[in-house]
Amino acid sequence: MTFDLVNTPLDLGVTRLEASAGTGKTFALAGIFLRLLVEEQIPASDILVVTFTEAALGADITVPTISGEDVKVRLAPGTPNGKVLRVKGRGITKDSHSGDLMITVEVQVPQRIENEAKEALMKFAELTAMDSPREHLKERAGA
Repeated sequence: MTFDLVNTPLDLGVTRLEASAGTGKTFALAGIFLRLLVEEQIPASDILVVTFTEAALGADITVPTISGEDVKVRLAPGTPNGKVLRVKGRGITKDSHSGDLMITVEVQVPQRIENEAKEALMKFAELTAMDSPREHLKERAGA
């Protein structure tokens, strides 16, 4: 069986590729090697880095979309790291349909905290000492 080299552009959002053996039949075969050349890089607008205070207190943040337009995203107070936000109709456009933009929140922890900010965080820790995020671990361990 011989195969022809096929050079075809892929649309944004392609999730499945099929190969043809020249007879018009489509088949799946283990060991097929695909070589994808990316000519245009899509902006990494799917990760939104926020500060601890933005995540804890909530914030309205302007985010660039794939089309280059800006959209405002509202973080609710207490937004956790890894939370996925959906912005309807602002994702990849194919034909006349626009998908949703999915944004994963990444809470950035400062590497160095100085003076007044450190004192404020120490006071925060003191005031929230009773709110243990690991309390459920004891229950699951049967302790």
